[in-house]
Amino acid sequence: MQNIEKLFTNNRTLQKKLKFENGVFHIIIKSEDGLFSGKQINYLIGIINGLHKKYGRHKYHIYIHLGEITFIDKLTYVFLEIICEYLINTYGHYVQIFMDVKITIGTEGINSSPLLLLNDTKSDKVRSFPEKFKFDLYRNHFRKVVNGVGKEKTNYLGELSEQVDNFLKYFGIDDDCRYEVGHVISELVGNVGEHAKSECLIDIDVASQYSKADENCVDNKYYGINIAIINFSNKILGDDIYNNIIKGDECELNERQKTIKKVFAKHKDLFDEKYLIDDFANISAFQTKVSGRPSFDETGGTGLTVLIKSLEEKSDTNKCYVISGNRCVNFYHELLEYDIDGWIGFNENKDFMNCKPREGVLNDCLINMPGTAYNFNFVMKGDLIYE
Repeated sequence: MQNIEKLFTNNRTLQKKLKFENGVFHIIIKSEDGLFSGKQINYLIGIINGLHKKYGRHKYHIYIHLGEITFIDKLTYVFLEIICEYLINTYGHYVQIFMDVKITIGTEGINSSPLLLLNDTKSDKVRSFPEKFKFDLYRNHFRKVVNGVGKEKTNYLGELSEQVDNFLKYFGIDDDCRYEVGHVISELVGNVGEHAKSECLIDIDVASQYSKADENCVDNKYYGINIAIINFSNKILGDDIYNNIIKGDECELNERQKTIKKVFAKHKDLFDEKYLIDDFANISAFQTKVSGRPSFDETGGTGLTVLIKSLEEKSDTNKCYVISGNRCVNFYHELLEYDIDGWIGFNENKDFMNCKPREGVLNDCLINMPGTAYNFNFVMKGDLIYE
């Protein structure tokens, strides 16, 4: 996958304590609460940076010991896959992972993960890891690395949306839900091809056969739709907004872009340690009909946040966010309402012009993400699946 190395160059932490035994580097990742999150990903990156700084580009046997763990979400274990892809495909290392994973409805896709090819297995399975990393369509798992660069005038996004629709149709997921999922994925992949000029990894799994008793002690069936969408590049989410609109020449902007520039001038007084300039650029990137490129036409986003809101409203629970650079934006459906002029405030007031996002919408990211990475987890009640 293109530009994976940026994950390591952007996170320059070095962990120098390396355990070398019988020709094998042993990496032990511990968590006090048994949860595997961005904190452990950051530590693992530091270990690998330290190993390569000290020992160079020679090929090694690397054993990663995780023990009994629970991944906090799909995106987290996909990052672990990405790190293993880097070690195997870029450096030619022989990698094994030793882990006993507790499965949740949001992380059941680990049962189809290429990580299983490395989980205390033989060398022939390690060699097949890069192929399964790039593409997999098996049972409840759809994985594809897409390169949209130079394909802007083709129908590659329509074909991708159709592939996603066909995958979800197999599970009897209703038409509206399939359309919304396919549209969200195709729009995000299109943004990567147009703006980031990089490959994009899409990973979807459907988790089923879960139940939960309601207040009347009646068991209800649930299923999960779990999605990760990732690209690595020099461009982070709000770069075009900041460089071309906030810092841009007003004479080259359309009316929606000029409004972004005016709102930024108001929000300067609202910035603090929890609400940064980067955050403003990020939430501006999700405004409808706003493109980060100077244009006299009001083109751009086509309601991505409304589709996310609709999917979340269908969900019993959900966990949806994007990370880019050092920042995270969390999507909460009750905050994704348009005002009368088509702006989303990410706050209870539905006021993009005068109010900053609600506390909790914006967070620090535990890694420096070169590019963008989305996690979508929708837990749906079983009656949204038709026979």
